[in-house]
Amino acid sequence: MVSGIGMAMFWAPVANVVLAAVRPEEERQASGAQNALHELGGVFGAAVLASLWSHYGRYSTRQSFVNGMTPALWLGAAIVFLGAVAAFLIPARKRAAEAEVPEAVALSEAA
Repeated sequence: MVSGIGMAMFWAPVANVVLAAVRPEEERQASGAQNALHELGGVFGAAVLASLWSHYGRYSTRQSFVNGMTPALWLGAAIVFLGAVAAFLIPARKRAAEAEVPEAVALSEAA
């Protein structure tokens, strides 16, 4: 449940940032690139964390399992933290279409 809520709170703003950064005619390519990077991130993230776990942990005892899981979780948490910091540093920008709407409304009200 936590993972599902976290992903919903993360991927919707990421899609908004990606689509706001391109012109309307480039939205399909930007969306496709963002989805491809999302999938690659999941694949490489799982591979890196599993490799880290297998370096330190084993299935033989509970403690050896925890010995592998602890560094993998800390690395995953650090990567998520860095991503959150990077997300907060992205400057807010309005899309060109959104910036033009107030001007169009002002012109229609003046008429």
